[in-house]
Amino acid sequence: MLNAEQEVQARLFAGMTNVAMESRFSSEHWGEDGRQVPLLKKALANLSGRITRSEEIGSHTIMIVEIQELDLQEEGADGLVYFDRLFHRVQRKQAALVEN
Repeated sequence: MLNAEQEVQARLFAGMTNVAMESRFSSEHWGEDGRQVPLLKKALANLSGRITRSEEIGSHTIMIVEIQELDLQEEGADGLVYFDRLFHRVQRKQAALVEN
């Protein structure tokens, strides 16, 4: 789950750039977990697990994954969603101020 500042990385993986597939993990924005699975640094959440099934649907392959690890960023950035062919910032909910 990407933060709002990661639109460049989202465009890269969506195929909106001319960067070759094999080069997409080569930037400084990537790290690895303990199993050497690539993780996007500063993402709001990184999920990793085991692929249990895959389905070919049109020109896409849908992967069903059993999540085994979840890393959440508790503080910070707004989220990023792709809707109606555009990226949009989703503002993080702010804690309500309580006055005495």
